[in-house]
Amino acid sequence: IYNPPMTKFLSDVKSAGAIVVTGVEMFTRQAVTQISLLTGKAPEASAVRRLFLSASRGPQPKIPVPES
Repeated sequence: IYNPPMTKFLSDVKSAGAIVVTGVEMFTRQAVTQISLLTGKAPEASAVRRLFLSASRGPQPKIPVPES
């Protein structure tokens, strides 16, 4: 789950003392590993994270709302 980055479930388990890894962080780590395997060069995780966050804020689909 990327949005919201901190769900109620994650918030609850974090409050209980668990280590929380968000969907954005999992995506970032997977992307860094995949790029490294494909190219032999590891990108900066912070750059991958910024790129993902920037792309995920792009145009959002319009959801029809019934008129009341």
